[in-house]
Amino acid sequence: MEKIKIPPTDDLKALKNMVPFKINETRARAFKEMVHSVQSDYDTYVKRTKFEEENSILKK
Repeated sequence: MEKIKIPPTDDLKALKNMVPFKINETRARAFKEMVHSVQSDYDTYVKRTKFEEENSILKK
């Protein structure tokens, strides 16, 4: 999130207030690519492994 200058937050209200003002199409595409990359890495290195099996939080 630092790369696209969006501060991390767990506060839904803050996120809703921030989104219309901080994210443009370029930043949204960069975020989408970053999420895709993380998902791909997860699928490659973690999915269906003993590590995933032993960490139930990963299955959520």
